[in-house]
Amino acid sequence: MKKISLIVPVYNVEDFVARCLNSLLEQNMSYEDYEIIIVNDGSTDSSLEIIQPYLEKYPNCKLIDKPNGGLSSARNAGLNVALGEYIWFVDSDDFIMPNLLDDLYKECSSNDLDVLWMEWRRVSELGIELPQFYCTYRNKISHVINGVQFMEQVCSTYLFAWAFLYKRCFLQKNSFLFMEGILYEDVEFNTRVFPLINRIKIYSRICYNYTCRHGSILNSISEKRIEDLIFVCFRVHDMFLQTPYKFYKRILSDSIISIFLLLETSNSRKLKNIFFEQMKTRNIRTIIYTGTLIRKLLCFTFNLSPRLCSHVVHFMLVIRKFLKR
Repeated sequence: MKKISLIVPVYNVEDFVARCLNSLLEQNMSYEDYEIIIVNDGSTDSSLEIIQPYLEKYPNCKLIDKPNGGLSSARNAGLNVALGEYIWFVDSDDFIMPNLLDDLYKECSSNDLDVLWMEWRRVSELGIELPQFYCTYRNKISHVINGVQFMEQVCSTYLFAWAFLYKRCFLQKNSFLFMEGILYEDVEFNTRVFPLINRIKIYSRICYNYTCRHGSILNSISEKRIEDLIFVCFRVHDMFLQTPYKFYKRILSDSIISIFLLLETSNSRKLKNIFFEQMKTRNIRTIIYTGTLIRKLLCFTFNLSPRLCSHVVHFMLVIRKFLKR
C-alpha cells in the first residue's frame, strides 16, 4: 500500500500543470511511498502533452485519460483507483509546498486520523502571495477532535477538499464520492463527511497554494453557478432538518448571503424569484450572523426581511460601482 495518493484533475491548464506536478515531486518522501494520479478530464489544450514526460520519467505518476465530466467526475475516477492510505485532492492550477508529505503522513498515522486539516494561502497566477483577507480558522486547537467539534469550534467555511487529507478507508467505508455535475461540490461533499469524522487534527503550517485565476469558474458569475449554490444551500438545509448541528446553520447562512450577492450582481430576476419561492416553501425565515461585519449586517437585514436584504445588497453594489469610477 502507498502512504499517500495525490489525485490531480486536469482540464485545460497548460499554463499551470507543470508547476503543480513539479511541486508534488519536490517532496521528502520516497517515490515508492506515494503516487500521483493525474486525471486528464478531456483537455483540449496542450495539457496532456505537458504531462507525458512526467509519466515517462517518474514511476509514481499515473494517468487516467477520460472524456470531460467535470471536477467531481475526475476526482471520483482517481479515488476509484487510488492505493494510498491517505488521499489528497490537488487542483492542477494550484501547487503544494516542498518537503512536507512525510511530515503530513507521520501526523496522520501517529494520531490515527480520519482527516487532517492543513493551512493554505492565496497566491496570484505567478505564485505571489496575496493578502489573506479572511481568518481561515477561529481557534488553533492542537489536539484531536471529531468532525462536529471541528465545524462548531474551528471552521465551517472555506470547505475546500484540497485543504484536507482524507483516510481512504474512511471514505470507502462510508461510500463517500463527490456529487457530479454541480459546482460547490466541496461544500456538498464535506457537509456529508464531517458529521462522521471521529478523529481530525489541525496541521498549523502552510501546505497548499490556492491560485486566484481570472476567469476561473469560482471567479466568474453564471446562471449555472447561482443555480448550483442554491441547490447546495438547500441540501445543507435538508441536512440541518435531519440533524440540527449548529454548523449547518452557519453554512446555510453563509450560502444565503453569497446567493444574494450573486443574484444582485447577475441581475437575474428569474433566479431571484425561484430562490425566494424556495425559501418561502422551506420556511427559512432567520439565519445566524456569520462572516465579516458586512455579511453580519446582511444577515441582520435578512432576518428583518429577505426582500430588504436584497435591496440592501443592490444598494451596496451600486455604491461600490460608483466608488470605482
